[in-house]
Amino acid sequence: MTPSNNDRDEDEPSCLRARGDTVPKYMRGPNYLTLPVINLGMPKMGSTSLQYFFGCAGYGSSHFWCGGKVCAECIRDSVMDGLMPFERCGGGPVYTQIDGHWRGTMHHYFPQVELLDALANSYDNATFVLTFRDAGDWYRSLTNWKPNTNRRSLAERMVRANVTGLAVDGGDREGGGPRDFEDFLCRHVTRVREVVPRDRLE
Repeated sequence: MTPSNNDRDEDEPSCLRARGDTVPKYMRGPNYLTLPVINLGMPKMGSTSLQYFFGCAGYGSSHFWCGGKVCAECIRDSVMDGLMPFERCGGGPVYTQIDGHWRGTMHHYFPQVELLDALANSYDNATFVLTFRDAGDWYRSLTNWKPNTNRRSLAERMVRANVTGLAVDGGDREGGGPRDFEDFLCRHVTRVREVVPRDRLE
């Protein structure tokens, strides 16, 4: 017999599942959502859908680009200069994808990993979002997504970026298999849940 989705969820580690005990927003009062909203999830995990969702609700949102600047660049520049993470960025107040590559290069940077503490500690009223997707489907999406045929997949870029927590067996900097990415995702989710207060994480 084919297991139900619930059965599959119960077999997965908790770090690969969204929490099921959160109270729906409509039960929390009219002033629940506080800004900015910052997505700490990974690319290819629904960030574009998240942008459309907030856009339909009338919120300005930034996805990869923050007011004409690559979000990853301006966030890193702000923090390195001792400023609030989005100080040198435009756009917002909803940030649905904050990772990206340096303009003119293929070097990818992940503020949601490398600067998680700065993001969590700088905005007391922020609403943080952590998106989820089946880990196997996510890996396939990463390996299949290329901006054009001459460029590396997003999975290859993540490996080459040496993003914290992504340990590739054997030190192969060209690839990385599904288990490597599942372990990385699990580490990231666990760390987010440790760093971001529970009442500020959706």
